[in-house]
Amino acid sequence: MKSLNFFLRLAGLILLLTAFTENSFAGNSPDKIKGKAVYADDLTPVRGGTIEVVSTNTPLIGTIVLEKVTISSDGTFMISRNCLNQTDDIKIMAYPNDVDGAIKDFEPAGFSPADVMVQTKEDYSVLIKVVRNTGAIEQKDKK
Repeated sequence: MKSLNFFLRLAGLILLLTAFTENSFAGNSPDKIKGKAVYADDLTPVRGGTIEVVSTNTPLIGTIVLEKVTISSDGTFMISRNCLNQTDDIKIMAYPNDVDGAIKDFEPAGFSPADVMVQTKEDYSVLIKVVRNTGAIEQKDKK
């Protein structure tokens, strides 16, 4: 009987670890939320850049970067759920890639979490709409 209980406990532990591992690799971590950065004019994905979650509630020090992540080529990114739940003094910043001499694809911008929190059919919890840089459009048209 003891060996049967041990076997059942071991099998349960293996199933639990398997489920946890599959969710971790699939990006379904409960402490992370999925976001997407798109251009406001046509909702196409931003193809790179940086998202920073910053705290602005530090008047003596200034803003503090709580998390910094890269926007992938399909416009998606993952940020910590805990960063957005800390206080009302949180901003989500979007910055284009910083390439010397290149015209930025979009204007850097800041958003409050309340302005970008959404629930979409693609399971995005944060939707950042950035303003396309008109200089970048003109440069692409000349090519």
